[in-house]
Amino acid sequence: MPFQILTPKTARQRVQVLLSGRAAEICIFGDPSSGAGIGAESDLAQATNLALAIERKWGFGESGLIWDSGTANEMWRLPEKERRRVERHLQDASSRALVVVTENKAQIVDLAEHLFRVREMSTRDIITFAKQITGEMTVGKAS
Repeated sequence: MPFQILTPKTARQRVQVLLSGRAAEICIFGDPSSGAGIGAESDLAQATNLALAIERKWGFGESGLIWDSGTANEMWRLPEKERRRVERHLQDASSRALVVVTENKAQIVDLAEHLFRVREMSTRDIITFAKQITGEMTVGKAS
């Protein structure tokens, strides 16, 4: 993944996106599965690493202007106060993701059902589908 510059806002949004699949499971099925947290490259691991970076690498959190090379693997070595701040970033992002998913539950279910039927979708297919379910596209209109 190429290096990307993040702001505090975009970093928090990225954490929220990473936790959106888990939020969708909670919204649709009532509980999350272990899928979001399987392995070091999982969405939950990536979200944790971003939350740690917000607090300990980029100076975006309450920890101040410090830099630390810590990763999610070392999370439990942090002082409790810092772990709580990282957890708060994750909980806040998870709550925001759940709100967005809940507000768009019908569209998510429609997309899942459509994907189940067609099995795969290109970026263009997803954009076209999104326009259709949000009413932005009329029959015969070019995208």
